[in-house]
Amino acid sequence: MNLLKKIYIGFGLAVTTFNLANAQNTNNLGTDAQMPRWFIGGGIAAGTQLGNIEQNNWNQAYTNALNASISNLDQTGASHLGLNLSLGYYFDKNRNFGLGTGLQYLSSKTQYSLDKFSIEYQSTDNFGSTFRQGLRSNAPIEEQIKQTLIGLPVMLMYKKQLNNKWGLNLDAGVVFNLSQKATFNAEDAKFDYEAIYSFDANGNPVYDKSPIPNPSDWLITKAHYEKVNSDGNVNVYFEDLYNKAYNVGLGVKPNNTTGDVKNTSISMSWFIRPSVSYRIKPNLALHANLVYQQVKTTFEQDANYRITNKRGEYNSMSNGLKSNSQGLLQFGLGIRYYFGKEREEKPLPPPAPIPAPATPAVKEEPKKADPYKEMVKVTIKLQDEKYGKPVPGSIVIKQKNKEVFNGNADASGLSNFYLEPGNYNVSVSAKGYIPAEEELN
Repeated sequence: MNLLKKIYIGFGLAVTTFNLANAQNTNNLGTDAQMPRWFIGGGIAAGTQLGNIEQNNWNQAYTNALNASISNLDQTGASHLGLNLSLGYYFDKNRNFGLGTGLQYLSSKTQYSLDKFSIEYQSTDNFGSTFRQGLRSNAPIEEQIKQTLIGLPVMLMYKKQLNNKWGLNLDAGVVFNLSQKATFNAEDAKFDYEAIYSFDANGNPVYDKSPIPNPSDWLITKAHYEKVNSDGNVNVYFEDLYNKAYNVGLGVKPNNTTGDVKNTSISMSWFIRPSVSYRIKPNLALHANLVYQQVKTTFEQDANYRITNKRGEYNSMSNGLKSNSQGLLQFGLGIRYYFGKEREEKPLPPPAPIPAPATPAVKEEPKKADPYKEMVKVTIKLQDEKYGKPVPGSIVIKQKNKEVFNGNADASGLSNFYLEPGNYNVSVSAKGYIPAEEELN
């Protein structure tokens, strides 16, 4: 904000205008201390996320598991979009430190990938007979998770104006989760369901714990069928047995590949947000920021988790996790509107009045006195151009680089003194204002 000071000067009781062009008050709204304490703001951010998955032991839910080959879950394709509203207050004297709160909306999506899944275990068929159930995926299983969060942030804030336009900011705090919802989609998942029946000496079905089946076992497997029936149709064979109530099938797509992720909780997360601000108006600033937010999702422990069991079943892979710690990395843009009372600098105490020098006595001469040698009373007034308020300050007047006057303008911005007619250089200065000079003729 440019504050132009005007000084009026003349001869006798005359006044002239003195302009301090492009002068700026160093305590204007370009400084933190002069800015309003309150602000409201909003922003949008987008980015990626880094995940650290803690997975349960999936074998434990399958009774007497054999020949298990289950890979660890990978998290890929993560992205998110965030919106925020904020309200803040800078509380210290210089208005650098503040507290803030608001509302945060976060939408994220990620993909869980399971490269290998194969296991054999003890089960009971629809006839009550014990047998060995074999499960395996045809290809890597990919499941997309979409999650939305609404939270209440509480943050400590710091800001520092570098000049009247640019500033640096740092926000850090925690977000208390208010609500969350997550869904899954695994539409490409497919499984093979195979069976092996073993019998004791009396012909009763039993579970054989040997990793390698007995040659006398009834093998309902794709590999065995194609070995002994090279001309047969393995899919027709499996479907015929399924229609007879056996839990078998090849390349079966689950009936429920979408749904809600349940038994999850996010109590709190934390974040840090450095930013650069640019003020387009004295009370309106744009922000460009980088954000890191740590979010940890915990899952209710399910010791009986099975990704599938009966043909057509599917259980979201997220239900087989202990936790998922996500580090959100995002770039954002925001805006802040500052409001409230601006801080006003206290004026300097008025200086002691300086009496105008007495009009020098002029010795009477026979001739008429030279008018150019007469002393002239000069009045200079300092004032804030924008608000018109008087400004106390210092005044130095030189003639040919020789100082002829050094005084102060009082609280009313006025200073009275006497000069001989001529050309002078006037310099003025005041606390919080850039000094300026102008010629006075």
